[in-house]
Amino acid sequence: MITIRVGDVREQLRQLDAKSAQAVCTSPPYFQLRDYGVAGQIGMEATPAEFVATLVDVFREVRRVMRDDGVLFVNLGRSYGGSVKGNAPGPNSTVGHRWRGSSEQLQRTPGQAKSLLLIPERFAIAMSDDGWIVRDQIVWAKKAPMPESVRDRCTSSWEPIFMFTKQARYFWDAAAVAQTALQPLGQSRLTGSQAKTTAGGFTTNGTGNSTLGTNQGASTANMRNVWHLGPEPSREAHWASFPTEIPRRCILAASRKGDTILDPFVGSGTTLLVADRLERNGIGIDLNPEYAEIARRRCANDAPMFADVTVAG
Repeated sequence: MITIRVGDVREQLRQLDAKSAQAVCTSPPYFQLRDYGVAGQIGMEATPAEFVATLVDVFREVRRVMRDDGVLFVNLGRSYGGSVKGNAPGPNSTVGHRWRGSSEQLQRTPGQAKSLLLIPERFAIAMSDDGWIVRDQIVWAKKAPMPESVRDRCTSSWEPIFMFTKQARYFWDAAAVAQTALQPLGQSRLTGSQAKTTAGGFTTNGTGNSTLGTNQGASTANMRNVWHLGPEPSREAHWASFPTEIPRRCILAASRKGDTILDPFVGSGTTLLVADRLERNGIGIDLNPEYAEIARRRCANDAPMFADVTVAG
């Protein structure tokens, strides 16, 4: 079952039951890179500090909704400081697919002109300070990044996906996202007293770290944290969709069939679409009713005979 809630993300999260979602996969609006044209939107704060504080406040409520053994994945892109012009598409735009609107809609960003603001890093540190465990930083390496006219730095071709947990031990199905092994056949990553096979089909060294057990065979290995993914075409009018392979890997690794997946910034509904395909329940939230309708339509059209999609205002 898929439920899409329309409204302010903090208010909508407060209406959800505590510990009701197993995994969270989301991508919040990036700092001053796009005006969504909706009052109360996140992403247009005056300073990086205000933006990060707002996100931490949102994810504090997400932590209440997420199960203790759950996992949170957050994709958050980069921004540059300087003038209003520096944030428009062109020389200083790092995530062109996030942009829509004129440069006059964007506020000035503080700091040295053209300086990378390190928004994802600030966010991860603030989340750690707020009690989250920063378990991993995944690199989404784009096979076909948005072109840029910049000539005094490299073209941006990757974005971070942070993996957070509430506690040191959490659910993780490494076998579900195993990839082709790179080590010679017959080698094992953990040996002797280091390895302990679990019912989930993976091994742990007792600290929450997991890797594939020997019962998975020598042809597979633990999933790497650099994901080389290409774009996917979409007919919908939402410029900030990430490829379905991102939530697919996150959902398979961090949940079981029948679990509930949460996306507090649902956008075009990619996370919910994948959750439904993988036989999970999904809850999405968006401030913009137009995007909520896009998400509803995508999920319903993907499996018209089976999809159970509800929109709540």
